[in-house]
Amino acid sequence: MLPQLLILYFSFHLHLFILPMIKGMMEKIPPDAANALNANIIVRIAGVFADAIDIFYGWWFVVIPVFALVSQILVLFLKRQGDAIAKVGVLLIMNFCATIAFISLSAQMMTLIMVMANYTR
Repeated sequence: MLPQLLILYFSFHLHLFILPMIKGMMEKIPPDAANALNANIIVRIAGVFADAIDIFYGWWFVVIPVFALVSQILVLFLKRQGDAIAKVGVLLIMNFCATIAFISLSAQMMTLIMVMANYTR
């Protein structure tokens, strides 16, 4: 469970660093290069994740309690089935969150590399 927690921790803090950097660089590159980058599927995926992260940061006071409530209901339901099943359920929830965070961070890093290549020209 420690690797999943580390992935979540680092992705949370790296998103705070990467998103403003990508937005600033996209504003400074020529419009035709920005349009070409926006047509790329990786940049679109990164944009969707960036919008989701912006919504999360803007509505954290709603999203966190809702996620906690849904997770608690799921864990209580699984606990009725047995303690071992509840432990597996918690691990699956953590793995799901860590996987989504890792995919998001990977897309953001690839976008940063692509934007940086156009920015340094």
